[in-house]
Amino acid sequence: GGNIVAQGGGNIVAQGGGNIVAQGGGNIAPEGGSKVVGAGSANVFALSGKGSPGSYLASALVFQDSNGDGELNHGEAWTVSDASGHFQLFGGWGTLVMTGGTDTGTHLPFTGTLTSPLGSTDISALTTLVEGLSKKTGTIDGALKQVQGALGLDPTLDFTIIDPIASTMNGDAASAEVYVEMSKAMDTVILIGSAFAGLGAERSSAQQAAFAAMVDMIAKNGTLNLSDKIAGEQLVASVAGALKVDASTITSFLSATIATSSQLLDARLAAKGSGAALVDDIVAIETAVQGTLASTIEASKGDPDRLGPMPILFTAASDNGKTIVTTGHVVTFTLTLSDAVTVTGAPTLRLDDGAVATFAGG
Repeated sequence: GGNIVAQGGGNIVAQGGGNIVAQGGGNIAPEGGSKVVGAGSANVFALSGKGSPGSYLASALVFQDSNGDGELNHGEAWTVSDASGHFQLFGGWGTLVMTGGTDTGTHLPFTGTLTSPLGSTDISALTTLVEGLSKKTGTIDGALKQVQGALGLDPTLDFTIIDPIASTMNGDAASAEVYVEMSKAMDTVILIGSAFAGLGAERSSAQQAAFAAMVDMIAKNGTLNLSDKIAGEQLVASVAGALKVDASTITSFLSATIATSSQLLDARLAAKGSGAALVDDIVAIETAVQGTLASTIEASKGDPDRLGPMPILFTAASDNGKTIVTTGHVVTFTLTLSDAVTVTGAPTLRLDDGAVATFAGG
């Protein structure tokens, strides 16, 4: 018996208790940089996320992993998030799992898996670290405190039950720090997954090994600084060891790229503090890192000669503060690349009307 709920075409998935839910088509995915949709507490779950840019996953599969095997099984509560990343779970018990989907900000598909401990109302790269660490510490609260301490986050801000993206949009500085660390961790996992996929490894295995390596680093060292190239090298070496893959040809470039993109996120946080402008910058960075940059690294197949500095973020500002300028005004452009470069001579900028801007210095 049971109810039948129809939601637009698509596949039919059998849920526990005899219910059949026909979920609309679309991809199942997480969001840009790692992000967030949630579920409520113990038995009845119901939480709506907000479709903030680069923050939420549309058409993502969300379920409660009652038996802890990481897969959706008969009888486990599940649902699919809507176009804004909202979802509701009814019944069920266990770790929250999110997989697949499309980032509402970057519009990139998500091929990984994120988890969050029992009782959470938010799923992100950071909650995935808490879930992994809780298996070592034996307690969710202890694991949360360790992750907060390792990343230098406000110990009173529980990111397993709050939406840091929405709070960042509303100007909360402590939530903005969580959002940035969340994005750094997700970017790192995506980059490592792409790099090892290019070397012939299974992408999902590499991503999970990257999360496991970060968990181990927190457990052993009490810190996780993804803006440090040495930390990136240690993560890559750990993943290579776990997968038994030779990553020596790409370790330097990959760890430098992880550090550079993380440092850029740190810089935007320092410059913007919080608010919509910061969210926009994070989305732009994640679009480049998880999109073109990750794809290029994967396509190189570990050949360092096929890799080089790639743009991550491009910004522009005029001396009069306007987006349209006339002759005589100065526009400052900032192009952040994945690696250091030396520029010789005077750059030339050709405008879309055929004119050429004059280089003033820099």
